[in-house]
Amino acid sequence: MISGLAYVEIAVSDFKKSLYFYTQVLGLSVYGETVSNEDGLWCQLVSKNGNTNIAIWEPVFTISKVSESPTIVPIFFVENIRLFAENLKSKKVIFTEEIRERPGYLITTILDPDQNQLQLVEKI
Repeated sequence: MISGLAYVEIAVSDFKKSLYFYTQVLGLSVYGETVSNEDGLWCQLVSKNGNTNIAIWEPVFTISKVSESPTIVPIFFVENIRLFAENLKSKKVIFTEEIRERPGYLITTILDPDQNQLQLVEKI
């Protein structure tokens, strides 16, 4: 029986570039130590409140995309999506859509350095 989600792992092609994006651009922090072994480079990242857990992993082998449409899209809560979006745009982050309003929340989609889709959500 599943007792909870440990974290979401995102495969990346350039660990250093992705680590910069997720920490310096999105504001996550490294949790624990960065691991370098026969599988590649890996680290876990958390939000400032500690409840968002993702990991980035640069494998030693090439990962081919199964399809162009994503199968997993990490969704991050943000406090002020419009202000955060402006900050990200100033850092040249690519948005695939404008901020959309839905019942109870605002949402938009951005791309990381490997063109992985990430969504940003603000509860309203």
